[in-house]
Order: sequence, then structure tokens, then C-alpha cells
Amino acid sequence: MVLGELDSAANRITYRAVNSCIRFLPTLDGKELITVESLQQPSGELHPVQQSMVDNHASQCGFCTPGFVMSLLRCT
Repeated sequence: MVLGELDSAANRITYRAVNSCIRFLPTLDGKELITVESLQQPSGELHPVQQSMVDNHASQCGFCTPGFVMSLLRCT
């Protein structure tokens, strides 16, 4: 998953990939949570990172691939 957090010094949101397996729920308070499931558009179109993984046969197991996608995601 990716967490968005306000960087008040830079007056912007910074994003970073984090390991969801060991993340405690209270540490998410006040942060934006982005999961691999939330990347897909309502129309069903995949995010470019997801589509690239499909196009290049870049999948691993069902646990690893979502983490790869979220680590590759560049939030702007």
C-alpha cells in the first residue's frame, strides 16, 4: 500500500510505499491510504502501472504482485 502524508514544511503531500503486513491500524490516522484495488478506474481501465505489469507478464504470486505495483506507483 502507499501512504500519503502531509509534509507541512513543504506544504504538500508526500507518498511512500509501506509494508501493509506489519502496519498497525492506528498509524494510519490522518493519512491517505492507497491500495492496489483503488488504482483501477470506475470504467474498469487499469492504472498504467497495472497495465504495464499485464503487458509484460510481470506477475508473481498474489501477495507479491500488488506490492510491486504499489512500489512502482508514482503519485503526483
